[in-house]
Amino acid sequence: MKPVQALALVVLLVGGAGALIYRSASAPAPPTSGIAIGGPFSLTGPGGKTVTDADFRGKYLLIYFGYTHCPDACPTTLGDLASAYDALTPAERARVAAAFITVDPERDTPKIMGDYAAAFGPEFIGLTGNPQDLRKLEAAFHVYAEKHPLAHGDYAMDHTSIIYVMGPDGRFVGVIGDDTKPADIARRLRDFGV
Repeated sequence: MKPVQALALVVLLVGGAGALIYRSASAPAPPTSGIAIGGPFSLTGPGGKTVTDADFRGKYLLIYFGYTHCPDACPTTLGDLASAYDALTPAERARVAAAFITVDPERDTPKIMGDYAAAFGPEFIGLTGNPQDLRKLEAAFHVYAEKHPLAHGDYAMDHTSIIYVMGPDGRFVGVIGDDTKPADIARRLRDFGV
């Protein structure tokens, strides 16, 4: 997949509308139905603790792939998720967790991810891992993530920007677009059964 200058928006319809942001206009549109999304994972959380998908059984898990150096989409989406939590009742909040999974393991250590995610609220956990495990997980979620060189040797990460909703049994339930307003995120979570 070759990166190009233009930013294209690709819409994914899998159990609900959501948006995927790609820098590559040549990126193929993801399949929209009949595909498996998600799967088991074992990643590293704050303090080096191993965190698996099974740790979230019994809760709805909101997964967002991004990185801590992200200038816009990641902090905005996580901020909107934090505001959506405020719109939920205490009982509903108890049934929801959020995982921020890095697409930039080169810079995002467990401490950096843990501190970054915790800044959005106690429901958030930042996860990282070795590049091979993260690539497998990205493939399981059909996430696009690619390094984009910047001036002076720095880089950004072009990546899918969507919230994945996994049910209490660990199975994929649907998606929420990263541009969804907090009140609508809360409403969508209730629609999913929270």
